[in-house]
Amino acid sequence: MLDLLTEERSKVFLPGLAARPDIVLITTTPVRPGLALSDGQLNAELDTRKANDVTLAIRTHLAQRNGQALSLADFNAMSKHIVLDSEEALRAGFGFADKHPHARGWVQVYLPGYSESRDRAVLRFYLGPSFHGAAGTYFLLKQDSSWRVEWRDFAFYA
Repeated sequence: MLDLLTEERSKVFLPGLAARPDIVLITTTPVRPGLALSDGQLNAELDTRKANDVTLAIRTHLAQRNGQALSLADFNAMSKHIVLDSEEALRAGFGFADKHPHARGWVQVYLPGYSESRDRAVLRFYLGPSFHGAAGTYFLLKQDSSWRVEWRDFAFYA
């Protein structure tokens, strides 16, 4: 979430909203894993190197952790610019900007999937508002006791 608040990442949001300082975290994970966690979708969105980083074990763990929707309402954000809201924000469509006048967009995350050694993880999420939908993938590496972004990828559906 903090990475999405950087100026460089603001470009993934609609131009009229990109300069706004906040981002809304939807307080539930998606209802079903669906297409977003499938091998076909991941492979279609990522180049070969990135798709290979997301090993079968990580993909399996990602799917296992996201069999049902979970609440993130108790999430304690590390930044005052991460605002929590319910799924109603998704239904607002382009009225989202009126409901959240300081937010550049919303993000609905899946729980991350981890490697067996717990030193690599993949995080998938939807983001909006967008004209046709969008998704993001972050690949994280654990160094010492903290995680760093190894790469990120965004897919915008037309």
